[in-house]
Amino acid sequence: MCAAAAAPAVSKHPVRRSARIPGDISADVTVLRFGIPERIPGRILNLSEGGIGLILAAELRPGEIAGIEVALPAAGTLRARAVVRHQASLRCGLQFLALSQQQREAIAAYLDGTPPRRSAPDLMIVKSLTAEAAAPPSSSRGSSARQSLFWAGAVLLLMTAGAGWWQWHHAWQEIESKVPVHVSSAAPAQSIP
Repeated sequence: MCAAAAAPAVSKHPVRRSARIPGDISADVTVLRFGIPERIPGRILNLSEGGIGLILAAELRPGEIAGIEVALPAAGTLRARAVVRHQASLRCGLQFLALSQQQREAIAAYLDGTPPRRSAPDLMIVKSLTAEAAAPPSSSRGSSARQSLFWAGAVLLLMTAGAGWWQWHHAWQEIESKVPVHVSSAAPAQSIP
């Protein structure tokens, strides 16, 4: 009887191999739901070479595969895949999947506070979930170009509509100027044969 009580409890979560360091950095998590990538903003609670703790604007399900994008100060942008290990009250823990040596060095450099040995402006992404999920976020230059094009088209449309109205208005005035003025009601109406 006593031997059964002394047996160690089995945890359903794997034991962490590295300590997590607290952090406060914004992060974007992309999950594939119903075939559509969904980008969820959040903040890092803690980070290690093995995984990441986040607080997100939406819930994830344990076992879901997610793409993570984090701008590590002085270490570049980290893009990696991870699996959701636990989720509670918008807080979740994710375990990284197959990090490259360069990505591990960037995380270690961030945790140590030293610049990475290999300078890389953008760390490589490990296999993408889908082509859309792996695509880097649209640059602000491309977004502003589309916005400028939209406004230029709107201005052109308004100018064309204004010129058309002006032309119609002047043509209508010309037509009205050719119509004879009505005779006052005091004069007898003449019959037209």
